[in-house]
Amino acid sequence: GASWQRVAECYFMLGNFEEAHINIDRAIQISDYHRDPWAIKAIFYKLEGKTDESFRLFSKIRKKYPDDKFLLSQQFENLYNSVILIKRR
Repeated sequence: GASWQRVAECYFMLGNFEEAHINIDRAIQISDYHRDPWAIKAIFYKLEGKTDESFRLFSKIRKKYPDDKFLLSQQFENLYNSVILIKRR
């Protein structure tokens, strides 16, 4: 899954959002048990201005991994709150 995630990140950086989502979805399929591909997809949505999708995925991630230390950290909380603030505008 990590390889597909890296490919997705490269496509995103190149501005090929469709391929980025295709590849991050592959990473999610391979490693559904891991939060990183899900978080990357939510960040992709956020950076594309798709705040509803990003908010939905961040909420899903928190429910799916309720005991994850990163998801409980201030770093994630700041990222999560920035998505909420964008959504409210």
